[in-house]
Formats: sequence, structure tokens, C-alpha cells
Amino acid sequence: MANKSSSIKDVAKLAGVSVATVSYVLNQTKSVSAETRERVMKAIHELHYLPNQTARDLKTQRSDLVGVIVPDLNNWYFSQLVAAAEAALGAQGFQMIVCNSNGSTVREEQFLYAVHARLKGLLIVPAGSETSRLFREWDQDGCPVVFMEHRPIPSDLAPYVVSNNEQAGRDAFHHLSERYSSLALIAPQPATDTERDRIAGFMASAIAKERPVLTAWRDREGGRLAGQRQMEKILEQHLGHPIVDSVDSYTSNNGILGVYCTTNSMAIGCVLTLRAHGIAIGDKVGVLVQDDADWLLLSQPTISTVYCDPALLGNRAVQLLTHRIENRLGMGEIILPPQVIIRMSTVGSVDTVY
Repeated sequence: MANKSSSIKDVAKLAGVSVATVSYVLNQTKSVSAETRERVMKAIHELHYLPNQTARDLKTQRSDLVGVIVPDLNNWYFSQLVAAAEAALGAQGFQMIVCNSNGSTVREEQFLYAVHARLKGLLIVPAGSETSRLFREWDQDGCPVVFMEHRPIPSDLAPYVVSNNEQAGRDAFHHLSERYSSLALIAPQPATDTERDRIAGFMASAIAKERPVLTAWRDREGGRLAGQRQMEKILEQHLGHPIVDSVDSYTSNNGILGVYCTTNSMAIGCVLTLRAHGIAIGDKVGVLVQDDADWLLLSQPTISTVYCDPALLGNRAVQLLTHRIENRLGMGEIILPPQVIIRMSTVGSVDTVY
């Protein structure tokens, strides 16, 4: 539980800074050094301090405001999830406030400290792989928490809704292994919880079937440029030699290559590399991408995907949260199945779903 006797002055004293500096850190009203911010946040944790104590204690003053935290609003999946959550919350009479954490746990905590007293509940896709005790404090202090695309640690910390990402990896392997004699996997390093599950599902299936998988991972890389680099290295492995700027006829003694991209951004890099070398997608190299997005339909050829419907996940998360707000128990864990949409990039019929 939060320490109701702690004040902002206590935090300032323990951190060795002024009260104004603590306020700057909490409200993000003025830039402070990373070292100072770390000292302030450490003091806040040690004291279990929550701002706006009076408003926090007056439970009846809580508004119908629900906080939503996601790591990247530019990501198609998270933008669709947030849109669905907003519609579902609106139908229940709630308003929504969104934090785009940009993958920063510091930004998450600053947002929560700033708005906690006003929140009726919280939906969060956390930036960190380990769940902070901070969320347990919120939950115990009258602000129910539901995790999305994340299993909290410990698992009984709060309810959660997740995609079955390990199954998505297995489904990706199943689809590609039926069509391609060689397989490759493009993924960021380090990977998030969801990305690790996708990788684990794909690799476990490959090991079980004794199918080798080409990879070109490098620590601390992700996004489009990493996707380009990994695809380049995978092509070289597949051919057995460096490739030239343009390939008129891409052939390999290792057969036709099927590639699974575990993120949308890396898939863009993968496709750009193939196009730069004139390699026909769907003919010479098959591409399957995790999570659907508009650009996959606009691409020529259209690109196959394995994904869990973000709108469904957003709706189920709101359902869990409203149960908690109304003090109803049950439905602590929801795991949603993936689906594969086969398009021309893996030599299939357009929009075949299984």
C-alpha cells in the first residue's frame, strides 16, 4: 500500500533535491538530468509516495477517466487497440486518456504519478519485461489495472489479455514450412515478451521437424534498418555468397526461401532489401509478417500475415476492467488465438484465412 504519511517534502529530502525539482519530475514541466530524475524516482519508490493525497483519499471524487498506456502509437497494432478500447469505454460511459510511453518505464511512471488520483482504472501494455510493484500499489489503492499483451510478474498481480504469440510463431512455421524448402526468421534483439514468444514458437516447431532456420540477429537492433540488414545477410547465407546490387534470376541450391518477420517495422526493411535486389516476392522468396497493417494490402504482391485482432483484444481488456471497477471477480486471464491470412507473398489465394 502507499505510504499515506509521506509528503513531497520527504521525497525531496531523501533525493537531496528541492520540492520544485520533485514537482518537475512528476509533472514533466521542466527538463532535469537523468541522474536527478533517477534519484527522485528512487525516493518515490522507497517512500511509496503518491501525489494529490487528499484527492486520492476521496474515492468519490474519482472521475470516469480511464488511463491507457501503450509503447508506440505509431505502431498499427497499438493504434487499432487504442481505438477499440476508446469505443468500448465510451459505450460504458468512460472517458479515456492515453500515454504513448515510447517504450520508457520512466515515462509510464511520470504519467501515472501525474494522473493517478483522477483515474477510475488503467489499461497498460507495459514497456518493461518485469512488472513494477508500482502497479500493485495502484490496484490496491482503488485504481484497478488490466494488462494487455503482457503477463504480469507475479501472474496474480492483475488480470491480463494477451495474444497467443507462441501459437502465432508455430502457425507461421506451419504455413511457411509447407511451401518453402528453406526458412528464415527476422526479429529484433533484445526482443519484447511478445516477440520472444513468437520466436520460441517458430524455433520450437523448426527443431521438432528438424528444419534449419537462417537468422542474422545482432544485439541492440530493431526496426526498418535492422530488417534490411538481416534480410541482406540471410540472402547471402541462402546463396552461399555475397549478392550483387541487382539479381535478375535469384536461384539457390538450397531451394526457395520462406521468411517470417516478427514485427511490422522489420518487415518493411525486409521487403525493401528484396526489391532493391530485384527479387520477386512470392516467387523467389516468400514473406509472412506478424500483425496486419494497411501497407501489407497496398504492397505488390499483397503480403501474408499472422495476427491477433487488436480490436478484439482492446474490447476484452475493457470488459475485464469494467468487471474490476464494479468489484466483480473472474476472467483473470484471457488468451486470444491468432489467425493466418494468406496473400500473394506466400503464393496463395488472396485473403485466405485459417
